[in-house]
Amino acid sequence: MEKNLQKPFPWYMEFRKYFAFTVVFGKSDAGYGGDMMDRRGFQLDQKGFTLVEIIAVLIILGILSAVAVPRYMSLTTDAKNAAAEAAVAEGKARVNQLAASYLLTNGSLPVATDFTAAQLGTSAGDFTIAYTLTGTTSIGITATGVAGGPAAGGTAAGTAALPTS
Repeated sequence: MEKNLQKPFPWYMEFRKYFAFTVVFGKSDAGYGGDMMDRRGFQLDQKGFTLVEIIAVLIILGILSAVAVPRYMSLTTDAKNAAAEAAVAEGKARVNQLAASYLLTNGSLPVATDFTAAQLGTSAGDFTIAYTLTGTTSIGITATGVAGGPAAGGTAAGTAALPTS
């Protein structure tokens, strides 16, 4: 039984009355005098994507990945540095805790030389904390990600002021 492919479905004719289809070279199919399916050689039961459609999708995916991958790499660096800032905050808390303990034990306020890295601790999870004297009333704190760990490459620095009077 042979199908008559020259006549489109009735719903297509109604749809065509209200909407102009943009086809070859951006012109409406109404200007060609024939049915769009006849002119381009389509059969009504053909399914699938054309090569041009597949290439267009691949180009779009390539552009999206070219934008997304560098952004992702930037986000991981930012996350490591934010975690390092949290480690610096932990170092500041350790300095304040040791200063309070010194005050309660000795009855006087500590100076920067009263602190040692051994008392403060140098490990903070995925970070190593380094303490440096920046004067008599403050201690510099630097957090660096442990090599080979998830935070490797993350760094941050800060200063902890010791309490005065």
